[in-house]
Amino acid sequence: MKKIVNILIFVLLLLVFGSFMFTFQVRQDEVAFLSTSGGAPEVINGPAFKLRRPWPFQTLYKFDKRVHVAETDYEEMPTADKSPLVVQFYFGWKIEDEGASKFFQSFRGNKGADAEERTNFARDLVRKMVQDAGKAEVQKLASSYQMAMATDSNATQEQWADMEVRVTEAVQNQLTEQGRGVEVKFVGVRRVGVPQKNLDTVLDAMVKEWESEAETVKKKADEEAQ
Repeated sequence: MKKIVNILIFVLLLLVFGSFMFTFQVRQDEVAFLSTSGGAPEVINGPAFKLRRPWPFQTLYKFDKRVHVAETDYEEMPTADKSPLVVQFYFGWKIEDEGASKFFQSFRGNKGADAEERTNFARDLVRKMVQDAGKAEVQKLASSYQMAMATDSNATQEQWADMEVRVTEAVQNQLTEQGRGVEVKFVGVRRVGVPQKNLDTVLDAMVKEWESEAETVKKKADEEAQ
């Protein structure tokens, strides 16, 4: 009896090990690539349960095709008047539904790079593109003082929103031209500020503007009172 139990346990372990070695499952939110001896991979986009040969005959790569969210560095950038503004962007990107093969081929990285490494390569490339495109847009702004002191005004919020759209379009155009198989879903401004060394100058300018506005209001009130 004990011998039969041991045999059954062995068979069960063999089945479990065999299912792990010779089958794989792809979830709804995944895209998989099954490469045979380094050749062009088979793309499995969507839920599936398939057979496979074990490594090194076949290599399986699985990627999360949901939106990935990341951030750029909080970096000092010059505006049009050369005054510094410190800006951090956030962005969302994903593998294109129809461009999965391009993504896989484009982000090979080093030989033997796995799915995580390729995903990191893609994220870092998009991050650099967002940073560069964002810096180019910040350089078109009038001054860091104006943008930092008026972050709550409707006009300034619209200006930032327009910039986010332009950065998104610029990055997407680059990725499309390079055939990366990546879609940028959104780019946003996470933080805006001025360097500490310039903070006193900005505060002085803000105080002067407030005093000027107060003087204008007072003058108008005096004129109406006469």
